[in-house]
Amino acid sequence: PKEGVRLSLLVEVHSRINFGHAMPDERKGLDGPVKVGGKELTNWLVNQYPLTSLRGLDFKPGAGGGVGYYRGTMNVPTVGDTYLDTKGWNKGYVWINGRNLGRFWNIGPQRTMFVPGPWLKRGRNEVVVLDEGPEAPARTMEGLTSPLLDEIQVDWSRLNRKPGQVVELSNLTAAYEGTLPEGEAWQSLPVTATGRYLVLETLEEQKGQAYAAVAEIRAEGPNGPIDRKEWKVVFADSEEIDGEEGGAGNVLDDQPTTFWHTQWQGSSPKHPHYLVVDLGKSETLKSVRLLPRQVNVNGRLKRVRVYVTDTLPVR
Repeated sequence: PKEGVRLSLLVEVHSRINFGHAMPDERKGLDGPVKVGGKELTNWLVNQYPLTSLRGLDFKPGAGGGVGYYRGTMNVPTVGDTYLDTKGWNKGYVWINGRNLGRFWNIGPQRTMFVPGPWLKRGRNEVVVLDEGPEAPARTMEGLTSPLLDEIQVDWSRLNRKPGQVVELSNLTAAYEGTLPEGEAWQSLPVTATGRYLVLETLEEQKGQAYAAVAEIRAEGPNGPIDRKEWKVVFADSEEIDGEEGGAGNVLDDQPTTFWHTQWQGSSPKHPHYLVVDLGKSETLKSVRLLPRQVNVNGRLKRVRVYVTDTLPVR
C-alpha cells in the first residue's frame, strides 16, 4: 500500500459473556499482531461509536456493499404503527427519523422491527441501517402493517458439514468407549491418546431418543487443561439451527446454557452422531471432559466413543 494509508478495523461487541469462569477471557479486539508487508502495525487509535446518535456520519451515493451504514427514505401516505421487514439484511441496527429501533439479526427471532406511529410523519421518512455483514445487504426495506413471526432466515452455510461429507473411522481404534451417568455434572472420560482431531461418536441417548446434545467439550493433558483458543468444530453430522440455536460451535463457546443439538425439526436422524473438533495442533490427551445439556434431559448422552487422530477423519 501507499505511504500514509490508514487501516481501520471494526470490532463488534455483541454476545459478551457476563457471568461465570470465562469472564476474565472475554475480551474484544486484536488477538495477535497485524502486519502489512511483514511490518507490524503499532500505535493503534481506539474509538468508540455510540449508537445513540447518527451525527457525524458522511453518507455518499453509491452501490455500497458489506459492513456500513445505509441511508434511504420511506414514503408514508398515512401515519400509523408499522413494521420494517429486515429480509435480505444481515445483522445490525435500524433508525427511523433518528430514533434507534433496536437490533436485528437474520437468524431471528425478530424479522420485523416495530415502528410506533408517532415516530413517523406523512411523506418522506429517513431510514438508516447499520449492517455488520458479512454479505452485501439487500439495500431495500419494506414497511408492513403486521409483524412476521416465526419466519427466521436460516443461514444454511452455518452448518459444520458440506454436502456429501461423511466421517471415516474404519481405520481408527476408539480411545474410549463407555456409558455415561445421567445428570448435569461434568463428565470426565479417560482418554489417553495423541492427535490433532478429536472425534465424539454418540451411540445412545439417556431416554433412548434419536437426539444428541452437548454443552461444552474440554480436554486435559499431562500438564493440566489444554488451551482451547485454537480449537474449532470442523464437522458435525447433524445440527438443529432452525428450531433453535443448536449449532455444533456451541460446545466451544464457554457458555453452559448453550449446546450442540442434533436436528429435531423436520427430521430426527438416528444415532450414531459425529462431532469432529480440530485442536489446532497435535496434543497429548489424558482425559476428555463433557458438560451435558443443562436443565432439559433431551439429548443427554448415555453411550459414546471417542477417537483421536492426526489425520482429518472426514471425506
